Amino acid sequence: MPSTTGFRFGRLPATHPIGYRTILHYAASLPDAPATFDHTDGFDGFDMLGNGPDPSLTVNGGNPVGDCAYVGTVNVELIDSVETHRPFTIPSSNEVVTDYLRYDHGQDLGCNLSQLLAYWHGVGLPWTGKLPAYAGLNDSDWDEFWAGVNAFGNGYIGIVVTETMMNQTQAQEPWDLTGLPSDDNVLGGHCVVSFAKSGDLGTVATWGLRQQFTERWFKKNVEEAHVALTPAQIAAKGNGYGLDVEKLQADLRTLAA
Repeated sequence: MPSTTGFRFGRLPATHPIGYRTILHYAASLPDAPATFDHTDGFDGFDMLGNGPDPSLTVNGGNPVGDCAYVGTVNVELIDSVETHRPFTIPSSNEVVTDYLRYDHGQDLGCNLSQLLAYWHGVGLPWTGKLPAYAGLNDSDWDEFWAGVNAFGNGYIGIVVTETMMNQTQAQEPWDLTGLPSDDNVLGGHCVVSFAKSGDLGTVATWGLRQQFTERWFKKNVEEAHVALTPAQIAAKGNGYGLDVEKLQADLRTLAA
């Protein structure tokens, strides 16, 4: 972890449960995403929530933790609330870190995204309750990935963080490949949430920031991608894209068995 930023990671290696399918298995069809869209209409009020330097954090001695996957659950709900104009109270950094440490049995161990999604769906989290459903996104196809994000509001993504990326974040530059050895100097695994695209650049929420990225970075550094289906999306039947919610929920029950 670069001492110059204090940002933390915390995503554990990806696992792919048998029978876990992408959202296209449950939606009749998804239109191509427009070249530019933003589910938050420019919102820039994301919080660190303990995943890096955070003056509001007093839990854990005020020290940042690897709760990026937990922060991602908050950002999913925040993005959805901004888009749908429904009320959502952002939990405090102390609330997020306290529940993260409870989940990890008092240790700062990070999270496996598939396992946390299953927990969020089956047990629930204090600031959201239970997540009605979730599914995979195609992390090997740029256009198909964005079709899913545009249709259902978010991409809950597992990435690897490199030295190049940390330098680019500090310089307020898009994540991209440079051809330098730093592209392959992996510092850890991280969870971010995508919600916007502008031409050739995508945008994620991470470390309290809107961070842009390129397609070639995406194809190298994204290791897993999911879509979290919020109550608002379920109520709208996936924005009218023929989402078979009952089939999806039935399949998720078999994953948890």
